[in-house]
Amino acid sequence: RIPVHAGVYREGNLLVDKPLTLTGVGRPVLDGGRTVEVCTITASDVSLQGFDIKDGGSSSLDDLAGVKISGARRVVVRDNRIEHCHFGVYVSKSTECTVSGNTITGLPRGEQDTGNGIHLWSCDRVTVTDNTVRQHRDGIYLEFATASRIEQNLVVRNLRYGLHYMFSHDSVYSRNTFSRNGAGVAVM
Repeated sequence: RIPVHAGVYREGNLLVDKPLTLTGVGRPVLDGGRTVEVCTITASDVSLQGFDIKDGGSSSLDDLAGVKISGARRVVVRDNRIEHCHFGVYVSKSTECTVSGNTITGLPRGEQDTGNGIHLWSCDRVTVTDNTVRQHRDGIYLEFATASRIEQNLVVRNLRYGLHYMFSHDSVYSRNTFSRNGAGVAVM
């Protein structure tokens, strides 16, 4: 367990490659300086909570995020404020993760130049609950995701869809609010 106290941290890409709990005390800021992915989690059994994560980079070659979970199990991203990151939270090839209680606000440009608020790719059993997501391409996007739960999220003012499923199966979405998006929900 690592408590991180209030302050502004410009560490470049913070890589978490071992199981641990990072807890923000007094809302510390992880600042990507608009150049890098802010936090990348590759270890299982990680918790990241209580941070302000901002100003991640963007790239036409890489899907840079405020928080990226890659190839991990049982990661929890909770109670963070993520602002002005190309992708807010990006979960890739991961299982049994939770994204909960976060406020994720993008910096919208055009559809091709803006990432998704919460993006799940090739994942199983991911829970996305109680988040507020605004000003991204799609608020919540799932592709090749199985048995995910999308519940009680507030998704507003995104360029395209509030919730967008592509090639995803056995998932549940319930008690969400979608408002002022290009469209509400696309199930494909």
